[in-house]
Amino acid sequence: MSHLTESNGRLPPLSDVLMVARWLSEITGQDYGEVCQRLYAECGFIGFNVCEAAKRFGLEPHVWNDRLLEFYGQTDGFLFETAAWNATHMKQTMREAVCNALTGRLSHGAKILCYGDGMGFDSAALAKRGFDVRCYEVSGPCLEFARRLFALNQLDVAIETQESRFSPQAFDAIVCLDVLEHLPDPPAAVVKFANWLAPLGVLVAHAPFYPVDATRPTHLRSNRRYSGVIEGLYGQAGFRPIKSAGPILNPLVLQKRSEDSAQIGLGTRIQLRLAQMAVWLAKYLPGVPGMVASVICKPVPQWSRTLKAELSR
Repeated sequence: MSHLTESNGRLPPLSDVLMVARWLSEITGQDYGEVCQRLYAECGFIGFNVCEAAKRFGLEPHVWNDRLLEFYGQTDGFLFETAAWNATHMKQTMREAVCNALTGRLSHGAKILCYGDGMGFDSAALAKRGFDVRCYEVSGPCLEFARRLFALNQLDVAIETQESRFSPQAFDAIVCLDVLEHLPDPPAAVVKFANWLAPLGVLVAHAPFYPVDATRPTHLRSNRRYSGVIEGLYGQAGFRPIKSAGPILNPLVLQKRSEDSAQIGLGTRIQLRLAQMAVWLAKYLPGVPGMVASVICKPVPQWSRTLKAELSR
């Protein structure tokens, strides 16, 4: 039986894993049973499908090159990883924190760009809060899922696939979650965000640069130097941190500076400094952040139970 209402904050179809499986089967053209099996494996270890695909592809992990670009274009592993990640309690908490942070700072109908939003769940959550949202993504299969997601939840979210369509100062806020760690030049991306934001615009970023291990083959080793770095990554583009919307900068809320920008309070500065130090230290603990993330980033048990029952039929 389908459950199409929100459950514990999980936007449909996250509240119905079998619907997710049916959509993925239709989008990828794979057998429904195979999709259920792959999703079940992903519930045991988020990143399973990407890691297996990387091994088959012979990908050199953690290095940006043409081969990695080919992998991004050919694998469907990220569909399964992204679906399962969006069903975790951690991601739900992060999404709620992002929505609350922007709702407290922006007016109804403010223009928000969700950059690299994959299957569109963050865009959908922000649209439900009454924002004018654009979802930027280049993956065709992910965008097909996003279109279904927006239709199911009766949300008017514009989909963009070309950065050239973004004008200077076009957005009141930009949300970029779990993207920068995959890019060859994160500072260049941050500069683009500053250009697209209106004066005093807000950037919400989550970029776990430090987990560069076997469980995340597409996180770039060259980007670990940005772990815990705020001024060097965001400050050079004209941003100042104003809030950590979760533990250890997950995610970080920044504002585009202006001459009359208000100063942040002492308590916020201390919180940000402590969080920055924790993230900075994490890059000197090889494997530990990845192991911790693998433990706490698990989909809801209902997903595993439902898929196991479906596979045993």
